[in-house]
Amino acid sequence: MLLSNIINYVFIAMSVLTVLYAALRYVFFRLSAGRILAVSIEPIGTLGKRADNKSDKAKNARIRKICSLILAELLMLLAVTILFAISYTVNTYGSANSLEIVYQLTMPLRGVNDDLVILFIQMCVLPTIFVMTGINLLMFVMPKIPKVPTVIFHIAKPNRMSTPVSPPEGGEKTPQLPSKQSEAVSLPSKQKQATQILLPNLLKKMFLPVSVYLFVYSIWMSDHSIELSAIYDQIATQSTFIEENYVAPKDVEITFPYKKNNLIHIYFESLESTFFEANMGGAMPADIIPEVARIMNENIYFSSNELFGGAHQLTSSWTVAGMVAQTAGIPIMHLPGKNNEAARNGELLPNAYSLGQILQDNGYTNTLMIGSDAVFGNRDAYFRTHGNYRIMDYFYAIEQGVIDSDYHVWWGFEDEILYDWAKQELLLLSGEEAPFNLTLLTVDTHHVSGYVCGICKTDHNIFPDERNNQYANVFSCASRQLYDFVKWIGEQDFYKDTTIVITGDHASMDPHFFDDLRMKYDRRLPFIIINPVVTPRAERTINRGFSSFDIFPTTLTALGVEIEGDRLGLGVNLYSGKPTLVETYGIDYAFHELRKLSLFYNATFW
Repeated sequence: MLLSNIINYVFIAMSVLTVLYAALRYVFFRLSAGRILAVSIEPIGTLGKRADNKSDKAKNARIRKICSLILAELLMLLAVTILFAISYTVNTYGSANSLEIVYQLTMPLRGVNDDLVILFIQMCVLPTIFVMTGINLLMFVMPKIPKVPTVIFHIAKPNRMSTPVSPPEGGEKTPQLPSKQSEAVSLPSKQKQATQILLPNLLKKMFLPVSVYLFVYSIWMSDHSIELSAIYDQIATQSTFIEENYVAPKDVEITFPYKKNNLIHIYFESLESTFFEANMGGAMPADIIPEVARIMNENIYFSSNELFGGAHQLTSSWTVAGMVAQTAGIPIMHLPGKNNEAARNGELLPNAYSLGQILQDNGYTNTLMIGSDAVFGNRDAYFRTHGNYRIMDYFYAIEQGVIDSDYHVWWGFEDEILYDWAKQELLLLSGEEAPFNLTLLTVDTHHVSGYVCGICKTDHNIFPDERNNQYANVFSCASRQLYDFVKWIGEQDFYKDTTIVITGDHASMDPHFFDDLRMKYDRRLPFIIINPVVTPRAERTINRGFSSFDIFPTTLTALGVEIEGDRLGLGVNLYSGKPTLVETYGIDYAFHELRKLSLFYNATFW
């Protein structure tokens, strides 16, 4: 059994074992199992003759008790599991929503960080087992513990009735009957026994209503914490928003320049504008990523304000969803059965037409380099089937001897190795005749609290929480590594023919780092372009309401590509100045419409 599949098997095992335990324990221990079996094998005619109304009622009552107990056990198991799972999710993923959670649960869990799996077992599985075991022990085992007879002594008091009665002459003495005042006899205390089993009996009577209450509460808590209602919206509430605004790339005339620029797209894990200092458009007491700020100042970036703002992620709040949004201009939506089917068939949104396919159709070679297992989240399936990307991930690095076969840190290997490996690959790609598209996804800044690599320094100690300081230091280190990598590219011969795009894949999901943020702070994803073929007009780069979808056509325009109508997918070419979905409809309306069921989406992309 793969460690990555433990979660699924544990849920199944817990459900089955708990229900079986409750049923068997109640039937064979609390009830008279022998009598039930004896009655059950009698012929129907004999049973009818021997059974009277009273016994029938008793049997029906026992059956109702059994059914009630099983239902209560199941509801309690679900409620306890959900509550612990919510606690795990909120404390591990922070801003994750139910759409992301459902997507990840329906995808292969291979490649997930083992630390997260272990943390899930510690924070959800084990506590659930302990709670359910404790409840069952209290209700079913305690009443079976033999009660020790209790001796009660009473102090005799003078009583005229206790004086022996003299018998008639020649007769025997009448035996004296013990009075309550003088009794000193060792007898089992019924009152004591009743007190001992009062709590278990009370729990049994209250078990079903309490289970129902906790189950309802867990559902409410799920919606409150992870927006459970979003799943309902995406299954049952229809919208034509995508159909009305989607522009199929295959139906648009896309013209490349004669001399094609190479493309390097760097997805900086969890990068958002929040990490800048407050006077730069961020929310930090100090600038945690000054090198990123320097890159933005020296190049082109699109902003939601006049400072270092960025793009809304809308519904694309996890890695593969962010990458799909930025390369295909569409969200990933939950389809019952489709995600699992996609995982089995090695595909994701098979009928979508994306950036990788456009580049491939125009002579580019596509490569994806990441420091983890590309299978996680179905990333390998998406990039392999949407542009025939060569996937260079953790296991490929082992095959090529980049790292040892037993080397594994964090999600696979750290960014320091990724950047060094990417430099070697860029030198090889630049020596080929075909233009190239190299996509990098970093990983050190992934939640929770990031990975402290060998070159990470203690740059920041600005928070009272040590975990927050670690995350700040990891981001600071990642900022330096990004700047050094970009600087190295700028020193190479192929740079003059290469455009670099830097984006965050999604906003950070770290649960601790953003606790003290202003509630209304607008967290955005930086969108930076270095050495574009076409330079946008300055007024079109600031005070823009845009999303991850708009990065798709804008990236092509930065390569000098002309797009008929300046729209692809749900995205708008930001060079054009045409209104985006966010600018047309507003962020709230667009967000809620994109969470709803789209029959057009299901039929078009699947």
